[in-house]
Amino acid sequence: MKTLPLDSSQLSASTEHETAFSRKRAAIEVLALVAFIYLIAGGVPPGVNEAHYLAKAKHYWNPSWCPTDPFLQSADAHLIFYWTFGWLTLILPLSAVAWIGRLVTWLALAWSWRRLSVRIVPGNWWALLTLGLYACFLSCGHMAGEWIFGGVEAKGLAYVPRPLISSIKARIASERCSRGALAIVSTNAAPITVASASRPTSSTCLRVEMPNPTASGSFV
Repeated sequence: MKTLPLDSSQLSASTEHETAFSRKRAAIEVLALVAFIYLIAGGVPPGVNEAHYLAKAKHYWNPSWCPTDPFLQSADAHLIFYWTFGWLTLILPLSAVAWIGRLVTWLALAWSWRRLSVRIVPGNWWALLTLGLYACFLSCGHMAGEWIFGGVEAKGLAYVPRPLISSIKARIASERCSRGALAIVSTNAAPITVASASRPTSSTCLRVEMPNPTASGSFV
């Protein structure tokens, strides 16, 4: 039974369908990672350090809130955090701001972690396993107690670029390896008949056309 070849429109539609399916699967994996982080770190706010960060962020945008508190009157050391989440304290209670910040942080961590995991261990759902191992090492290994998964604060957001940068580096290294392999294949496949024949042919022509000045009547 013969199969008819697909035309360009059918190939384009098939490629778009595969791309849409892969994006949907990636989104589901990211949501699964967020759910996992919620299971290990979700709790009633305020969590560890959330009371300090959110209170400082609220006071930064509303100095009349607790104006005599010595801690809130101290220097503002996390301006980026205050500008990112602090304005929400003007319209929402601190508990709602905490949950919004947690979801944003967890989504960013899950997305960047999946990108890194797929580059190192290609396949579906491996990111969930690698994140579980990472969380286990954070609890039992030499980095026990490191603040990555938990409430909203600057440190959790600071970890977001690290897997993303590692993923970009892995992609660059993979592309370089692919280009190097392609260059090796192209070099090995290049014809060598012209190069190998050029030197003997030129030597032969020189023997016939140029007489030896030290030997009369003979050729080199």
